[in-house]
Amino acid sequence: MKNYIIGTAAALIVILILLEIALRILNPAYSLQLIEEKNGAQHFLVLNEKDPGRFAFFRYDSALGWKPAANASGRMMTEEYAVNVSMNKEGFRDVDHALQKPPGKFRIAVLGDSYAWGYGANYHERFGEALEQKNGSFEVLNFAAGGWGNAQELLAFEQYGAKYKPDAVVMLVFLDNDLADNEYWEGRCDRPYYILQGDGSPVLKNDTSASCGPCRMMECGQGGFRDLVKASPATDFLLNFEVGRFGLDIAKRMEARGEASSILPHLQMYNTSDSHFEPRLAITTALLGVGKNIAESSGARFYVFYFSARHIVNGSWNAQDFPGFEFEGPNARIADYCKKNGISCFDLNPALRDAIAAGGKPFYPKDGHFTPQGNAVVADEIYQRMQRG
Repeated sequence: MKNYIIGTAAALIVILILLEIALRILNPAYSLQLIEEKNGAQHFLVLNEKDPGRFAFFRYDSALGWKPAANASGRMMTEEYAVNVSMNKEGFRDVDHALQKPPGKFRIAVLGDSYAWGYGANYHERFGEALEQKNGSFEVLNFAAGGWGNAQELLAFEQYGAKYKPDAVVMLVFLDNDLADNEYWEGRCDRPYYILQGDGSPVLKNDTSASCGPCRMMECGQGGFRDLVKASPATDFLLNFEVGRFGLDIAKRMEARGEASSILPHLQMYNTSDSHFEPRLAITTALLGVGKNIAESSGARFYVFYFSARHIVNGSWNAQDFPGFEFEGPNARIADYCKKNGISCFDLNPALRDAIAAGGKPFYPKDGHFTPQGNAVVADEIYQRMQRG
């Protein structure tokens, strides 16, 4: 029995070594994120272009689901871009700001997901920093994080942003993700949610757990053994196999809830026959009302700038090819809700379409996030709208 155990263990070790060698030969550029401690800050070096390691910059947070790690810095790379990333002492991709607003400054707090955080853009290329360049009196504070839904963004502002007493709060709403990110179902524990009560009023529900969401399968940098595991192509391959199984589990759950998992999840957001189409729109619009109340209670004016995925903006997803899908429906509903509730909401799709028509490339073709040019388009639109009051 002892010889059998030893033989089995030896065989497994040999298999792992051979797998390691094979993966390194097939992908010689493979080198996982390396984490080191320097002056109390965590530095992340992300070298594997096929896995930009986006969640390496994030940590589990019981109030928000996940949040960028304080003082983390490094480089995010894909086949389309390579950008430098650094977080401030509170864990946001920004410089540190004084609590008291400098004399003569107009303070703007930016809320949002990866588009506001700046995937695909260096610090100075983001729309917030472009706004500062347009008007020297602007001081932009960024409280965004990749993957967040609108509830997380508003909670983060309450916890971290309100104390800075901004003059304006700008929420960037990416309809393609936020419609799904805002929807709660029983047992969903990856992040906090607002749910609608019988009278239509939203109430916060937080069943957040470290065993859910992006932090479930070691995607959030944790240090120690977890990072050691991910530092090997072989163990990372096995890990990704398990993550794939997790994805299949999600697909099965979608089917059980009546969603057609055979359709691209992002495309499904606009399927009017989907039983979740109306509830997703209802909670998303309600959260805009929550945002208005939170911003105004801190003395700030609330602005919402919303936009669709590149497939909709560039016309590759359209009603003619996909009957029964309302690709501009959510935009119209948000505009109507904002008009009725006195919220300053603006659709970015026309400006982004104009940029494409002029030969510009506001989106990365594969990744889908804003290019530096796309950030400039957004900055122009926000600046013009805010100038008009």
